[in-house]
Amino acid sequence: MDAFSRRILAIYISYDPPSYRSCMMVLRICVQRHSRLPQIIVTDNGKEFYSTYFETLLAIFECTLKRRPPAKPRFSSVCERLFGTTNTQFLYNLAGNTQITKKVRLMTKSVNPKNLSVWTLGLL
Repeated sequence: MDAFSRRILAIYISYDPPSYRSCMMVLRICVQRHSRLPQIIVTDNGKEFYSTYFETLLAIFECTLKRRPPAKPRFSSVCERLFGTTNTQFLYNLAGNTQITKKVRLMTKSVNPKNLSVWTLGLL
């Protein structure tokens, strides 16, 4: 996400847990869309951002890597707000969403998300 314009530069969705591969895919999509990498990349302290491959790629293309302080989400509040808004206003409202399973007493066979799931990653 561009901090100035608040524009999403690239997005990558998969079922895989966070890893350096996911980071590399986001950068790849960013280059495909905009024909360049961002000059400065700000990350949290996730272990996928400490990957040798990720850091080497950024060093080769002379991108500056900045890490926000641990346990301080306010330093990237723009991205954190985007994640929260996307979850509550988009993903939680899709058919087959599993949020209802948190309240077991509300779930019946007719609203069971296992029977209503229709989204694949390609369709999403």
